[in-house]
Amino acid sequence: KMGDAVAQVRAAIGALYGADVARQKEANEFLVQHASTDAAWSTSLALVADDPSNPPDVQYFGANMMYGKVKGDWGKLPEPHRGPFVQAVSGALTTLLQRPASVLAARRLCMVMAATSVRSGGEATDALVQQALDFAQRGFASGAVEGVTLALEIQAAVADEVGDQRYDVKTALACALVPRIVEVLATSERVLEASVGGNQSSLAGLRSAALHAALAWLRMDSGGGGGCVLSPGQLLEMPEDQAVVHVL
Repeated sequence: KMGDAVAQVRAAIGALYGADVARQKEANEFLVQHASTDAAWSTSLALVADDPSNPPDVQYFGANMMYGKVKGDWGKLPEPHRGPFVQAVSGALTTLLQRPASVLAARRLCMVMAATSVRSGGEATDALVQQALDFAQRGFASGAVEGVTLALEIQAAVADEVGDQRYDVKTALACALVPRIVEVLATSERVLEASVGGNQSSLAGLRSAALHAALAWLRMDSGGGGGCVLSPGQLLEMPEDQAVVHVL
């Protein structure tokens, strides 16, 4: 039955991207209705799997459906299902990252990870930031651009997601995360320094991700932190040029 539902959704996505206007409208109505059901949790995971039946446009659609589901219905997902869901998303993300054609879906999954963690509280969000820092370290050590890009995309998504929360939630999360800003900016700085004089075309995506992450975290600290800012001790820990960026 689950397989049938996934096949139906794939067919509807095909119709949505097709040329027949009447079928597009019908497909859109079906997909909107499906996204509102509990089945959409498992369907979206099936659509982002590394499977020949899931071309990049289907993977992106699945990741987008999943993101909407987390934003709208996370509170309705039973607690015992949340951990396994996040693990499954993390696994799918790691796989998609190795597929250049699936980069848009992978970015969306970074946003899904950030959205689940922010809705699970400060501890879960901090753990995801640590996971991203670990990805970055492994990426720097092995020279794997994908790992560093993933780390930066997650870091940026976390800050963006925090910024979207209501004021009291945003304040609590920002205060929990601000101590991480030194490490997060260090990741971006390392990328920007390493990419000077390198192969600019292959590093363009990485540089863009580094700038996005840095700016998103600086915005979170200055704009949405409810008075939570770096302590003088944390500023002293920062390399001089980073501290200048922070003050600017």
